[in-house]
Amino acid sequence: MTINSLPIQLNKKLLLRFASGDDAESLGRFNQSIHEGEQPEDKRLADWTVDLLSGRYPGFRVKDCTVVEDIETRKIVSSMLLLPQTWTYAGIPIQVSRPELVGTDPDYRKMGLVRKQFEVLHAISDQRGDLIQGITGIPYYYRQFGYEMAVDLDGYHKAYAPQQIPVLDKGETESVHFRPTTVQDLPLVHNWVKQANNHSLLSCSRDVDLWQYELNGKSFDSINRFNLLTITSLVGEPIGIFGLPHFLWGSTMTAVLYELSPAASWKAVTPAVLRYIWSTGQMTRAFPAKTCDSIALALSSNHPAYDAAAQYLTEIQEPYAWYLRVPHLDTLIKKIAPVLETRLENTAFAGIDQEIKISFYKSGVTIRIEQGKISTVENTTDPDWEKADARFPNLTFLQILFGHRSCSELKYAYADCAFKKGISPLLDCLFPKQSSNLLAMS
Repeated sequence: MTINSLPIQLNKKLLLRFASGDDAESLGRFNQSIHEGEQPEDKRLADWTVDLLSGRYPGFRVKDCTVVEDIETRKIVSSMLLLPQTWTYAGIPIQVSRPELVGTDPDYRKMGLVRKQFEVLHAISDQRGDLIQGITGIPYYYRQFGYEMAVDLDGYHKAYAPQQIPVLDKGETESVHFRPTTVQDLPLVHNWVKQANNHSLLSCSRDVDLWQYELNGKSFDSINRFNLLTITSLVGEPIGIFGLPHFLWGSTMTAVLYELSPAASWKAVTPAVLRYIWSTGQMTRAFPAKTCDSIALALSSNHPAYDAAAQYLTEIQEPYAWYLRVPHLDTLIKKIAPVLETRLENTAFAGIDQEIKISFYKSGVTIRIEQGKISTVENTTDPDWEKADARFPNLTFLQILFGHRSCSELKYAYADCAFKKGISPLLDCLFPKQSSNLLAMS
């Protein structure tokens, strides 16, 4: 199936087509019902959908959304869409598309409708020149479409309030203030977050304009809107930022963003932030209705706030994972070659001449290094796995590529993951295990 073939009749009853602006309200109701169910006053998914199809998301086009409709009733029975964004890999910008709002009416499932739409959206992404697609979702499902779980998602550190919330001593007052973030704060926000992302392998890149979209560009009830709060000193100097959803996650008020200026102290500021999160949670709604009984920080796994709050946030939920897809592995490795070459410098592999034949059993890639520089990267379609220097079953190499696992961890987990002598230390040098901070655009 090609992009130009749409609309296309899939069978006697169903038509696959691109969305139009006229679909916004009906598709919003469809997404709300499919993903969240019918709950009074809950229109978070509907408003997100309307935002997208009305052009509020930067770079999104209505034709980045597909729908399957019943020809007779004109009812939407399946849909998905593609969100363009830029991520960075160790500072190198990478074009990415994020499939989202993937859903099918229960009466029309197991008919291959999602697969047909993925064919279209992957073709759109390829046409744009995207090197990665990334999606979050239920276990296993997206493996069917060429995705591998390869980057941390949504781990958190949690405290059950109020018993674990730090309290001020008698007569003590807060050493910082909190206020809504303004447009004037955004250059500072951009710099603080960009500086924090320098410590992560993968991060989502936002310029000041995109931060303005986060601040003011989303409908009030959109499920992906979060309230941005600026932390100031007592004299009003901005020293940090944090973001809270406008609804409870279950019964928990959860911060999804928290960064400080280099001059601020995590240990000094974090207790005040926890108290603010707790007090905000008491006034925040939930779907279905619940009372806030806990707070959490859902940040990157190596975030400094976790150390600063260790005595309070005692429950640790290990991360789930992003699904990532890399359709042109050779192109991506060439793109990040400067990072790989830098990693070799000042190690035992500096100046190395080496050919690394990597097998995925049904395909593979060969990386040639000359005097410590990546000279060629070539995909192989019929590799001889017995002669390969490294073997990775299925798509597990993506876990190495994106710093999610080390070679020894994969070898422990997969009996058919194997390395010739000396290869795994070289691969660990090229692709070291490293955390990411993916607060992706939505």
